[in-house]
Amino acid sequence: MKPAEAAPLLAPEHASRLLDDVIYEQLAGLVDFDGIWQLEQILAMSMCDMDSVSEDEMVELSKGLIDRAWHKLADDPRRYARFSSEPFGECELCEEEGALNGARR
Repeated sequence: MKPAEAAPLLAPEHASRLLDDVIYEQLAGLVDFDGIWQLEQILAMSMCDMDSVSEDEMVELSKGLIDRAWHKLADDPRRYARFSSEPFGECELCEEEGALNGARR
């Protein structure tokens, strides 16, 4: 007898939204929002000597510069590289597999 298929717990559009939210929150957890705010303040303050730029324009210009840098990060190849000796951090299974593969050579 074939077991009955369970109905999905979420509709596809809800599951997709949930996944988007989870990924966003994980990514947001990696971001130093205080550091970004400080950088925006530094950029805006460095424009204070520019007589032709209003305070509102300084804020918008600094935000625009940060936004442009974020878009450049999306294509930065460093996103796809890990610069540590362990590909998955400290992973006992990875270490065992590495030792086995080393012994086979």
